[in-house]
Amino acid sequence: GLPWQETYTKLARIMMSGNLASGDTSRGLDVKVENSVPVLRVGDSLQIQVLRDGQPLAGQMMEVRSDLSPIGFWRQSDAQGRISFALPLAARWLLRGVHLRPSPADPQRWESDFLTVAFEVLPAAR
Repeated sequence: GLPWQETYTKLARIMMSGNLASGDTSRGLDVKVENSVPVLRVGDSLQIQVLRDGQPLAGQMMEVRSDLSPIGFWRQSDAQGRISFALPLAARWLLRGVHLRPSPADPQRWESDFLTVAFEVLPAAR
């Protein structure tokens, strides 16, 4: 019966075709893209490191979902914050996650960071 009190931060980023560069990973929940190629194609894996305030975040659940399927793929980051997602479809994709935790300053409040990254996977090279 207590009211929900939450402070949150949202980060949204679009990685256009040919540009897998990571953004500013120093604040909130973010990901560092670790792929060595600038363009993702069918059959590639998206390799990321999940970060919170610039530091690796272990145990964070993240999802990828394409615009062609209602089914998403969930993975949990390892001890170094790393996750790899197989990308089976040429499509537009979303990577998303939420890190929710009690506020260290006030146990009656919660803090959360939301992350959404949109990217495209191109057909396999011929």
